[in-house]
Amino acid sequence: MKEIYFIRHGQTNENSLGIRQGSEIDSELNELGRIQAKKTGKYLKKYRIKGKKFDCIISSPMKRAVETAEIIGKEIKYPKKIEIFDELIELRRGKMSGLAEDNKYRKKIEKEVKKNRKRLETQLSIFMSLIWINI
Repeated sequence: MKEIYFIRHGQTNENSLGIRQGSEIDSELNELGRIQAKKTGKYLKKYRIKGKKFDCIISSPMKRAVETAEIIGKEIKYPKKIEIFDELIELRRGKMSGLAEDNKYRKKIEKEVKKNRKRLETQLSIFMSLIWINI
């Protein structure tokens, strides 16, 4: 049986400041983000691999994702090149990109999103079911 791990990138300075990042902001990991990636790699090596090798590591082309994948790969002694898929790039956030949590415009948009959350969650649930079926 194949195991698939989805791992989010480590922290960036923008994350720590509550700033939205989309594909418009290609930031690198900060020191905490590098520590998080290293801890994730150590966890995978100690508890999840159990003598099994990973078939592949796939990453978004975003700097924060590639750096996270590289750090994890080093920790688990992954011998191959990390595969970069442009299809995994983060969504464009448009006018939300670069806005801090306390920005009035961002708060207005988030309020609208909350009103429509149920519909969005239902659509996401259907989408995830379709992905699960195709694996």
